[in-house]
Amino acid sequence: MRTPDFLIVGAAKSGTTFLAHYLDQHPDIEIVSNRLEHFGEYSNVMMPDLSKDKYLNLFRNIPQNTVAGEKSASYLYSDQAANQIKQMNPDMKILILLRNPIHRAYSDYWHRRRNGMESLSFKEALDAEKQRIQQGSPFEQHYAHYGLYADRVKMYFLLFGRQQCQVFLFENFIGDPEKICRQCFTFLDVTEPQKTIDFSIQNKGGMPSQHFISRILFRLSRSRFMVKMVRMLIPEKLKTRSLVG
Repeated sequence: MRTPDFLIVGAAKSGTTFLAHYLDQHPDIEIVSNRLEHFGEYSNVMMPDLSKDKYLNLFRNIPQNTVAGEKSASYLYSDQAANQIKQMNPDMKILILLRNPIHRAYSDYWHRRRNGMESLSFKEALDAEKQRIQQGSPFEQHYAHYGLYADRVKMYFLLFGRQQCQVFLFENFIGDPEKICRQCFTFLDVTEPQKTIDFSIQNKGGMPSQHFISRILFRLSRSRFMVKMVRMLIPEKLKTRSLVG
């Protein structure tokens, strides 16, 4: 079966959602989702039963001459994802965006406050982080630990080789997204598109309105019955393409 050609693996709150949006506008690139969390030990409450066959089925009808990928921000932080990705496709191309860890943590914290996942103050959340990790809390609440990038990035370099990994800084991306996207086009071996790509950034610091479903699911995530009922009412296309990064 067809496998993805590339993955945007993170870091969370480092521009990965915007990068996926920009790349998806290219006629020869297709992003199947903003958040599947298929690889690794972390999962998405909306897609808890995403087996390998179901995952690959998302790419089944994409033409071979189209470069296909997905974006899931847990893959950089995961202890298991890189090896699982390697097993599926040793030629996978990896896109990584990194942000100042302090700025990233604070941005992530406020994102979780807005969607109802976080109720503590920032200081309280940092103080509770070690215990939360030990108790198996979602990776989205690992504000400080997520920012320890070095070993995670090194793992991808070792497994896939430096030539299959492209690393960008958030500040450079936000400063000139068109330049970074052109570099991505070269990296993914696609020509620059004939049509104009909209590089505007909307809803800075906020949550796009179409992501209200994720807000609800975060609040209901401790109730397996409620999550199952909500998932049954959501179209498959919305599940895979409109999830919060």
